Amino acid sequence: MDSTCILELAGEIDLDSAPAFRSILSEATSHNPDHIILNLSRVRYVDSSGFAAILGTAKAVRALGGSVSLVGCNTAVQRIVKLMQLDAVFGMFATEEEALQAARA
Repeated sequence: MDSTCILELAGEIDLDSAPAFRSILSEATSHNPDHIILNLSRVRYVDSSGFAAILGTAKAVRALGGSVSLVGCNTAVQRIVKLMQLDAVFGMFATEEEALQAARA
């Protein structure tokens, strides 16, 4: 049976918060979930250190056949994801339900 970890985040994910963010992601991946859904609906900003942490997590989860999805990204975060072509690495969804359905497909 597939296991999914949903993390609801808030504020800014930047150089100052990146160590704590990496720790949260590391804890989530230590349980070997098949899918990780990052709800970013309350996140105002993600810088390169935040995206590096997400990419590292996606690499680890994908190596085991899983996926990482982003949910509720604001316009600024969506723009960065598309500019960096990261939407090819992880799914982007409006709601957690959409991300869960995609993970189960």
